[in-house]
Amino acid sequence: RESKTAVAMQKMADFYVNYFSNVMSRKPGTWRKHVYGGRLFFTGRAVISSISDPHHYQDLHLPWGVAVQLLELHLTSLLLKMVDPDTGRVYTPNKISKILTEAVTQYNPLIDSLFKKLIVEANGGRGIAATLQRNPTLEKASSQLFFIVFVKPDPGDVTIGIPNTALVG
Repeated sequence: RESKTAVAMQKMADFYVNYFSNVMSRKPGTWRKHVYGGRLFFTGRAVISSISDPHHYQDLHLPWGVAVQLLELHLTSLLLKMVDPDTGRVYTPNKISKILTEAVTQYNPLIDSLFKKLIVEANGGRGIAATLQRNPTLEKASSQLFFIVFVKPDPGDVTIGIPNTALVG
């Protein structure tokens, strides 16, 4: 039974390799372009810079605008539970949308306090876990686990800060 199962699995694997190679995409770069190079949910793209201040090997500093977009659902969830000081009622979805849209390009102290709250509450205060990958590379160490420990409050600084020691990968 085990032998027949192994043979059947091998034939299925051969079928799919042949199918994807000859039917789905005859050019080898097609999958990289359309599947691996596509933008997925909770992803962002920015230039990488190094962190010069004292830091942990897995620290990650996100740019302001990228952080607002990546953590939009988390920020919305927190804001829906807060009272709007202008109205005395909880924030409405329309007001939250307006706040977040404006916050992408300009600093907002309320959003900054929410970032700090999210970071402190995630992973026992270690920060928000994130996978950083340099596309389209799939080499060893091109995808690494980091923890978002800081959101850069300057919307003009659009670089992701990572440790120099992580740059080798």
